Order: sequence, then structure tokens, then C-alpha cells
Amino acid sequence: MAGNSRTALYVAVLVVMFIIFVLIRELWQKGGKPLQNIPGVDFWAIGLLVVFLILVWYIHKKTTEPSSK
Repeated sequence: MAGNSRTALYVAVLVVMFIIFVLIRELWQKGGKPLQNIPGVDFWAIGLLVVFLILVWYIHKKTTEPSSK
């Protein structure tokens, strides 16, 4: 059963990565500047990056801990 949850986690991560790729492709690479009129958007980007990295670290920590049986 642990293998199924790990596989589901990998699939979920792949789906999120695909969604992020599509958003970046559609919003920025085609010349759009969707966040240009929002003051302080750089701080939001840094904050989101930190939250995302903490989430990745937490998931990695949970999946690599030795299980207590």
C-alpha cells in the first residue's frame, strides 16, 4: 500500500509541474506581462518560492523517513 501512495504522490507532482509549465508558457513566454500592474509583485514571487521550497522539503522529509512498525 505504501507503493501506491508514493506513486500517487509522484503523479500529483507531475500534474502540478505540468500546470505550472502551461501557465508560464501562456502568460509570460508569449509576451504577456500579467502581473505588471500589481505593486510589490516581486515580494509575492519570492514568498511563493519560499513556500513552495518548504513544501517540497516537507514532502521529501515525509517520504524518506524510516517508517516505524
